[in-house]
Amino acid sequence: MDNYKNENYSYGWHTIEVTLQMGEYKGTFTTQLGGNCKGGSVLENFCSLEGFEEDGVLENKCNLTISEDDDGDYWFSCTLVDESGDECKYEDEINCLSNLIVGIKIISFEEDK
Repeated sequence: MDNYKNENYSYGWHTIEVTLQMGEYKGTFTTQLGGNCKGGSVLENFCSLEGFEEDGVLENKCNLTISEDDDGDYWFSCTLVDESGDECKYEDEINCLSNLIVGIKIISFEEDK
């Protein structure tokens, strides 16, 4: 990111890239978060996964899907890839997604005007 205007607290949209990893298998997706938070608080809010939905994913390089079961519980699945191109498919409850997160990076911010 060339310029991050973190001195004002105006409302806007952060685009963040999330890296998932399990062993040597990795994958990424990007999503947007709106609000007036900046910097670390944006990243911290994402880690809580509160309100995170699949339709908020912009670019999905790990085939991340989120689904609801008959009991109303949310699950995720993803496909991670190693350097040789071998795949690892993984599924778990949505609250376990944060266990796979090894990196979160703000890649852009667009201020609402």
